[in-house]
Amino acid sequence: MTKRFVNFAILVALLIALVPGAAMAAPPPQEEEGQTYVIQKDDWLSKLAEKYLGDVEAWPAILLATNKMAETDPELNRIDYADIVEVGWMVWIPGDAEAEELLAEYRGEVLPAEATEADPGQTLIVAVPGDLEGWDPATSTYFTSNEMIQTLYDRLVEYEVKEGADGNLYPAQAGGTVDNRYADTTKFKGMLAETYGVSDDGLTWTFNLREGVKFSSGNELTAADVEYSFDRSLNMGKGILNTMLSFAGITDPAQTVVVDDYTFQIQLEEPNNLLLHILSLGSNSGVLDSQVVEAQVTPDDPYAEKWLRNHVVGSGPYVMEKYEPGNQVVYVANEDYWKGAPTLKKVIYKTVPSAQTRLTLLLNGAIDIAYDIPGQDLTNTLNGAEGVKVVSFPAPSTTVFFTNNTVAPYDDVKVRKALCYAVPYEALIDNVLYGLGKPALGPVAYGVA
Repeated sequence: MTKRFVNFAILVALLIALVPGAAMAAPPPQEEEGQTYVIQKDDWLSKLAEKYLGDVEAWPAILLATNKMAETDPELNRIDYADIVEVGWMVWIPGDAEAEELLAEYRGEVLPAEATEADPGQTLIVAVPGDLEGWDPATSTYFTSNEMIQTLYDRLVEYEVKEGADGNLYPAQAGGTVDNRYADTTKFKGMLAETYGVSDDGLTWTFNLREGVKFSSGNELTAADVEYSFDRSLNMGKGILNTMLSFAGITDPAQTVVVDDYTFQIQLEEPNNLLLHILSLGSNSGVLDSQVVEAQVTPDDPYAEKWLRNHVVGSGPYVMEKYEPGNQVVYVANEDYWKGAPTLKKVIYKTVPSAQTRLTLLLNGAIDIAYDIPGQDLTNTLNGAEGVKVVSFPAPSTTVFFTNNTVAPYDDVKVRKALCYAVPYEALIDNVLYGLGKPALGPVAYGVA
């Protein structure tokens, strides 16, 4: 039995040695200066990275290299999402040296020239953990994306901002913590609407728009743009704005009415106290430049969703100057902004996937703001760190567990109550969030209402 086993093993070894095709095959030779590659069926970036760069995790090098080259080479296809490449696209496979440089930039070990050469008094550098899911306010849901989008678009109304006694935005308490919302969600003021009001029966809301407000394209913002922005979302039948409008009682495009160029109305079937709250959502209720968006509509993309993945058509205080998917976004001040040009002339959002690297960049002073720092570092590493200020306030988001209440066992209210009682809220807050949270009393976060 032993002899047969040994002979069989030798035979297998010989077969492997004589058939150099499959698992033992060496990767194809990589051009030292890089090379173009046409996407084939079943290709994806990580697969190409493993095949040509020898590391499945090196895919960001292909993404960044392709997008940089695509700026000057029209034959290359810009990659907006790492997980979306199409058959026939031409991409750039960088050489080993270039790949290492690009990976260092992707990881945040080397910052782009826009950041290193920026005027510190005029530029804000922000490190974020990941890329955006797109620039369409009607469909954006990622928390960081929402904050990035809201300075590019204006909306009809906004919340009043709370200010402390010393003029600071967040009134500080003992220990440097803050227990306040970033906005007073009980008070509203006009934004694009210079004035607004509601009929005595609470059914007709009228918004009188500011005249002379310009989009970044130079087009003037009118009531037709407001109607288009809402109707586009309603007709799409999907996205966060569509859902939020339904909460406000707006489900039919017939409810949005252009009275004249500077007068817009919303007609409700019954009074709704959520309406102004929904219209104040900075990230989702932004008004689009209807002329520019309509020019990008195609039969395959009737709402220009693909185009809005990497284009901005707003009237906000900032204009997107550059977008490098997977790497960075650069905003510049809108010098013609109707409220006045922003003091900060440039904002750079640098994608830095590693929380530890974001923390290091912050401590070294290479960046001004870091998103998504682990709770342990917020309460320990950064507590009292020189040159760093930790600002804490209720976030406009919650962690929610959804159940389908129409099927067993969740159709039983006792089961749902049991689930609520079973969750160790305080233990999760203390041991996972390191004290940075509080039990939610409902689906609406403390920072929203």
